[in-house]
Amino acid sequence: MASWYLRLRDPSGRDPLWGLVRVEVSDQPGASPKRIGERANEVSRWVLAEALPLALPDGRWDKMVYGIRDCEEFLRAIQ
Repeated sequence: MASWYLRLRDPSGRDPLWGLVRVEVSDQPGASPKRIGERANEVSRWVLAEALPLALPDGRWDKMVYGIRDCEEFLRAIQ
């Protein structure tokens, strides 16, 4: 398991945690630090790509990637 924090939005003039998300991934047991770093970069690029378009008008938009908002909207619609 590897985890790191990724900043999705510029926090200028806001709380230091604004736009900050924690990302967790599993990797192969015994993976080298280089392999883990490569995987972290790859997943971070995916997450950053999903940060646009903005997940407005959700109050958590600074931390939410669009795909999660889409999923929540769908689940609300079928309940």
